[in-house]
Amino acid sequence: MQLATAVAVIGWLRDDAGEAYAARLQRDRAIGATLPAASPGDRVTGWWTAVAGADTARQGERRLAHGLMLARLVLVALGLLTGIAAMAGVLAYAGDRPANLLLVFAILLLIPTLLLLGGLALSHRASSNAFRLSPFVPGGVVFRWLDRLGGRELFVDTWPGSMTLRAWRLQLLVLSQWMACGFFGGALLDLVFMVTFTDLAFGWSTTLDLSATTFANICAVIAAPWAHWLPMAVPDAALVEASRYFRLEDGARSRAMAATLGNWWPFVLMAVTVWGLMPRLLLLAFWRWRLNRATDRMLVEHAEVQALLERLRQPVIAVNASAPDAARQALGPVPPANTGRQEGPAVTMIWNDAWALTAAGARGHNLLDGNARQVGSSDSQAQWEEGIQTLSGRLRIVWVLVAGWEPPLLVFRDFLELLRRQVHRDCALIVVPLNLEGTGVDAAARPVWQGALGAWDVPGLHVAEAWAPA
Repeated sequence: MQLATAVAVIGWLRDDAGEAYAARLQRDRAIGATLPAASPGDRVTGWWTAVAGADTARQGERRLAHGLMLARLVLVALGLLTGIAAMAGVLAYAGDRPANLLLVFAILLLIPTLLLLGGLALSHRASSNAFRLSPFVPGGVVFRWLDRLGGRELFVDTWPGSMTLRAWRLQLLVLSQWMACGFFGGALLDLVFMVTFTDLAFGWSTTLDLSATTFANICAVIAAPWAHWLPMAVPDAALVEASRYFRLEDGARSRAMAATLGNWWPFVLMAVTVWGLMPRLLLLAFWRWRLNRATDRMLVEHAEVQALLERLRQPVIAVNASAPDAARQALGPVPPANTGRQEGPAVTMIWNDAWALTAAGARGHNLLDGNARQVGSSDSQAQWEEGIQTLSGRLRIVWVLVAGWEPPLLVFRDFLELLRRQVHRDCALIVVPLNLEGTGVDAAARPVWQGALGAWDVPGLHVAEAWAPA
């Protein structure tokens, strides 16, 4: 899924949260009945096509998509200019000394490779909090710009730390490779221009004790990918020997020797193409594929999207009906709480009596009855494990209801980590910090829980933005 589409879907769901829950359930369940059985990402895409067909619903999506395209064009153009300048600098040749091949390889191949490896290392060592909090970190700058472009606040402190950081890394890597491809493209264009319109000559020189044989072996290794099908781009030992020069020697050379020194250009062209441009093109394709997959997963694991998927699966019932028996009949038989294995797609865990099982009415008429279980900080790990082991492996969502006014303590993290290990890796854990009335999410407490849970970095963990107890 494209990043712009994910942003548009989440933004639309956040705006749509103001609508009545019963109306949203009726609408989404009707759409879900028309969607084929597919992956969660495909179902969300199908739902988005159905509800956002109007141009007004896709304005933010198009704005962000156009902004990303503009960013790519700017980066490619900047890379082109930088590559042209770099190649022009290393090929500066006044006629008395040839262009130094070692300098060409250092500026155009060695330094960009080291920068790439260093950037990868720093990217994977950066903490999620540093990316989220510092205004000077490139990841935060990029995604704050995306927020402004999309008119949302979706990438900063909204999605869980691990998934957000993964998206930041991949997006930065993709953008960096666009610029890198422009850099090497510009270098190659300048090289072709210089070869065509100037009398270019190459040589090699170093203060180090490097023999012609050693340099010839280095060139052979560099030329290995094309040696068998393009021999003209492979320098032989005689050319390597004839190309060495020293700064104190007489610069005068014969016309034949000058022509010979120009024979290096096919090797330089292929070296920059094969070892510079092609790896960046492959990395760009690979990281774009990874970014699309990460975006799809990040979208599907978002709390609002998990709630949407649940609505797409739910039967059409009047959630706020005055006659609870009608709702129970629509849901089917309700099994007793905490007995047997829960086979539904979602289950509710109630932490420290945050929401009484009888809050929505008589116990027998409560829609959560049989689908909710009580856990608490006073329970032992063995009791937690006993309750968690009854959960079905087919679960897609575990709602964890907590008292929003209580601080998120470390014992709660222990419970969440145990829960994460027990349920399927694709199951989302959604924490619901309830208000005093137990009727919805406490808006004031949500940022506190979000910050604490984001620091814990439990995979697939989210904080709900809204909740309807039925």
